[in-house]
Amino acid sequence: TTHHYSFYGRELVEWLTREEGCTVEEALRTGGDLVKEGLVVHVGDASHPFVDCHELFKVVGAYHPSALNSGLTHSGFDLSASKITENLRRNITALHGRHVSEDGMRVDYGGIRADVEFAKYVMTSQLLQRVDPNHLGREEKLAFFINIYNSLLIHGIVSRGAPTNHISRLTFFKKVSYVIGGLNYSLNDIENGVLRGNRKGMVDLTRPFSSNDPRSAVAVKEVDPRIHFALNCGSKGCPPIRVYTADKLDSQLTRATKGFLGGGGCEVDGETKRVSLSPILKWYSVDFGRSEVEMLKWLCKFIGHTEKGRLLQEMIDTKQYRVVWQSYDWGLNH
Repeated sequence: TTHHYSFYGRELVEWLTREEGCTVEEALRTGGDLVKEGLVVHVGDASHPFVDCHELFKVVGAYHPSALNSGLTHSGFDLSASKITENLRRNITALHGRHVSEDGMRVDYGGIRADVEFAKYVMTSQLLQRVDPNHLGREEKLAFFINIYNSLLIHGIVSRGAPTNHISRLTFFKKVSYVIGGLNYSLNDIENGVLRGNRKGMVDLTRPFSSNDPRSAVAVKEVDPRIHFALNCGSKGCPPIRVYTADKLDSQLTRATKGFLGGGGCEVDGETKRVSLSPILKWYSVDFGRSEVEMLKWLCKFIGHTEKGRLLQEMIDTKQYRVVWQSYDWGLNH
């Protein structure tokens, strides 16, 4: 693996003593300060301290110039991960309140571009370079990456324009990215690599992260299928945009799932025995069960209290049903 803008700890010490006239102790202290400030990180372990040996370190941000938050960050900010994520959540909530419709289905991208709160968000997003997601608990990690995905999607559309066809969508989701904890995460990496436990995307031949990719350690161990009703890809066919918090995540994901399925994502016709489903369930079917009937049983857990759920359960029990897939509206959600 090639790591651009990287160096061994010993190389930095030797350079500082040779070029800057530092003592070894001063060079070690400087290396430690660079790591502490989040300007340099260990390759493979963002929490690793600076050492004078053949351990590989890299410059944060400089090697991913295409990332929307790349570049050095202002040293005046509070660098604690919890503070950074709370500031981001506050920025996101403010933007959503002003520029996302009450039902979460429409976004005023022009209004976001012109809002001073967006400039604050962009500045705060640079601090993600210094957040190590390995230190987040499961609920914290899920809420963090769901919010980051939805915000990065908006940031990408505002900054680079919305994709308009199949090829441009593929490029958009693989290229639009943030540097988080010294590592680059695209929209595809966040969805399929982190939140889906490093599973192949719907058009991918390989998993997002290889076995020796340090980002694989961030991937969730067990996939929660409800994430698919929390992620918004910028199209009219996607679930609505919400802001998620770790302490209320379970109820928020359940509400999002029930809302999407009850709002048209799952339609049941008792006379024709047809079950009409959003293609999201087809694209990520492996997350909902090993078979079609397992997927339908999973759906029943969230619509079972409704007439629609009663009909579906009856059709499952009698094995009389036919699944059809709805068309998907890729139009921009503005």
